[in-house]
Amino acid sequence: IVAGRYEMFLGHLRDWQSMGGDNLLGMLDFFRCSHHTELPLIDIWSHLAAWRIVGTETFSPSDVMDIHHISAFMPYCTHMVLDKSMINAVQSLGLDAKYGTRVMRLRDVPSLLDSDA
Repeated sequence: IVAGRYEMFLGHLRDWQSMGGDNLLGMLDFFRCSHHTELPLIDIWSHLAAWRIVGTETFSPSDVMDIHHISAFMPYCTHMVLDKSMINAVQSLGLDAKYGTRVMRLRDVPSLLDSDA
């Protein structure tokens, strides 16, 4: 795991330098600044990952991809179909309200399609 994280870090550093970044300290400053932390993808991913890490629910192998998908698409969706665990996470963190996304179970989709929503 450590080697994988090191490779990921080096990838970020190469990306930073290819975009005109000058040194490691500059990249670290960017990761600490509000320009980075206010990106919806970073905001959602970090909240959901922290919720999963410190939560009491059993970890599911699909949680990692769920977190990636929710983080990437929630800011651009009016509705998202999620499993019960992720609905609980999104609602308890207030991400659904923050990004104006209605989260629902698959079984709720037919009633949504039948309504004027």
